[in-house]
Amino acid sequence: MSFEEELASVNSANETEVIADLDHLIRGQPDSDTRRILQQGRADVDGLRRRVSEELHVHWAKSIEPLWERLRAVAEADVSWRLEQMADAGPRRVLETMHPRVRLEQNSLTVDTSCPTSEAAEWGRGMVLVPCAFAWPEVLCLTTPGRTPTLSYAPRGVGRLWEGTSAPGRALTELVGRTRADAVAQLDLPMTTIQLATSLAIAAPTMNAHLQILRRAGVVTATRRGRHVFYSRTRLGDNLAAVQGPMD
Repeated sequence: MSFEEELASVNSANETEVIADLDHLIRGQPDSDTRRILQQGRADVDGLRRRVSEELHVHWAKSIEPLWERLRAVAEADVSWRLEQMADAGPRRVLETMHPRVRLEQNSLTVDTSCPTSEAAEWGRGMVLVPCAFAWPEVLCLTTPGRTPTLSYAPRGVGRLWEGTSAPGRALTELVGRTRADAVAQLDLPMTTIQLATSLAIAAPTMNAHLQILRRAGVVTATRRGRHVFYSRTRLGDNLAAVQGPMD
């Protein structure tokens, strides 16, 4: 779903479900000021939905949307890698490599988390795994009654996400051109052609042509994971990206 579709879902959320969620938050909230705000929202669900929708839209535009393609790239690369782990060694391998606070002991799954738990969690419905760039160092476990339990964890490579993308050096730009240099700078994290094209605001076919040239030159490598092909820098690409000064 797009952000707009998700926001529309928030706006049309069932009032009974909203109240149940608020009650869940109120019970687990020790801060009196926050608890008071939640109680005020409970008394005016329509107003709460409207305010939450407005605030989410502002937060998305300022904080998330500028980084969205890189955030999505990290999440999709993690999902594809875990699908490979699932195919090779089953769900146990996926859970064992997820987070230090997630432990498999015989047939039991232990999750050390500060999230409040619900005795009415429906574990028979399975579990949804959600890579979340904002989860670390926690692992977040949502066990709201009536919902499938959800485990949110930091995806692989999230540490590099917050380092930012440095501008390509003059030497690399002179060598391969501005578009290819920008692509090499972005590919410190695995990305698909469409993600990279969106991030650099160019057409996907044009981006694909540049990527094929970089791949043949050994600057980037392509890895198929499920339905997607992810491009990332090779060691040569890392070395070129690190060169900042002009060529002699």
